[in-house]
Order: sequence, then structure tokens, then C-alpha cells
Amino acid sequence: MAPSGGTNVLSDDQMVWTKEETKDQIKRLENQLSVAIKQHAEGNAVADVQTKIEKANDLFSKDQDFLQTQDLLIDAKNELSGVINKLSGWRKFAYFASIWGVVPASYAVGVGLVASFIALAYFGDRTILGVVPFWACWIAVIGAAVQIVVGVVKDYKDDGMITDYKRLWYLCLLPVSFGLGFIAFFLVQGGLITITQGQFIINPNLNMTATSGLANQTATTGTVSQATTYGLALPFVLCFLAGYATDWFLAQLGKLTPAAPATGSETGASARS
Repeated sequence: MAPSGGTNVLSDDQMVWTKEETKDQIKRLENQLSVAIKQHAEGNAVADVQTKIEKANDLFSKDQDFLQTQDLLIDAKNELSGVINKLSGWRKFAYFASIWGVVPASYAVGVGLVASFIALAYFGDRTILGVVPFWACWIAVIGAAVQIVVGVVKDYKDDGMITDYKRLWYLCLLPVSFGLGFIAFFLVQGGLITITQGQFIINPNLNMTATSGLANQTATTGTVSQATTYGLALPFVLCFLAGYATDWFLAQLGKLTPAAPATGSETGASARS
């Protein structure tokens, strides 16, 4: 049975993928074909795969002949497998290493996890500038390594490959997180970030005065003084999150910056409204 316009209505046993899955298959095939072309895959088979993907995408975007769309994608997948199998040994390895994210994943495990635990075992009791413990930075690096591994798996699941942008970000993430761990320790020990009822609370108006090291701090707000002493749990958690949830941590840093005062024209507009 087909309604006007020629769109096929498929029963569940005829459908290979749902519409959302079909859209995902088109994107994955486009990405994987682009990687194969970068590895110098060429010839009529490559052109044929590209033509079928384009035709399937055109039919899908117009919501026409869903059955033919899926047939085209299945043929394209099979032909793309043949194209990849014809690549030379090194180029075939480079293809799979690229789409599976072997480099960022190995980097995360080797440098982010193995090297971090070795550094913690042998140099964990040392400090940076005599105030920030070495472990704070390496805990953030461990968090970043976990973020990279999780991100690689998610990227492959969503896109069928790891994009060049994501690879570059993953390679930069470990040194960035090292610095963020340094900052995170200061934020906790300075009382700028605390945990209340399971939530991180930001206090952008806190003026911190260091008295004797960073183990005990005196926080002064107006005429009210309060001494705060933190254990290791909060610094550990925040340093890990600085690496694992980088976007979240950078957003918290943004909250510490006072909002810019409204300009005169904005104030006048508010008054008139």
C-alpha cells in the first residue's frame, strides 16, 4: 500500500532501520567514505558508493521510497567494505585507527592514566611552588583521560568516526587539565567553591587571606570572618571534575567573574519599559 506521492509504507518486518537510525547510517557512511578517500581509496567503486549515499540522502530528505533508501545504504555499506579491503596494509590500519580513535584513546590510557598513576606513586607528596600539591594536577589529568576515552566511544557511536577537531581537542586536553587541576585546588582551599547538599556552590564575593599554608584559610566578607578547613575529599573531587567535566569547570570559573554593569542606555531602556 502506498499513499499519494509514492512514499512506501513499510511494515516492521520490512524495515531494517527506523528513520532516525537511517539518518544516522547516512551520516556514518558519509564520514567513513571521507576517511577512506583520505587514505587514497579511489576508482569506480568509490564513485559508486558516493553516488548511492547521495541518492539515498536525497530520497530520505524528500521522505520518498524509504525501502529503496535502505536498499541503497545496504549496498553502499557492502561496497565500502570492499573498498576498504582493497587498501594496502598500512592504509587499512590508518583507516581503522582514524575512525576508531586509536591515537587519542591510546594517548589517554598511556599518558593520562598510566603516567598519572606512576607520577602519583613516586611524586605525589611533592608540591608546585611550595603550595599546590603535585597530586592535584595529576588527578585532573586522570579525569581528562576518562573524558577522552568516554568521548571517543561516544563519537564513534554517534558519527562513525572521530573528527579532526575532536582529535585535536583530545590531544590538548591533558596539558590543559593539568593547569585546571592547579586552579581547582586554589578555588577549594580559598573557599571560593564549596559543596552544600550535594551541589557545588560558587562564592564570587569571597576575599581570601592566607594565614598559615593552604590547609587553613581565613575568609573575610565584610566584617564577618570565618575560618574554613577542608579535608582531601572536596579537592580530590573538584580536581577530577576539572579534567573530566572541563566545560562545566570553565563555566564555574566564569561565575567567579563579576557581571559587567549595565550601560546608561540599557538602564534607560529598562526604566522606560
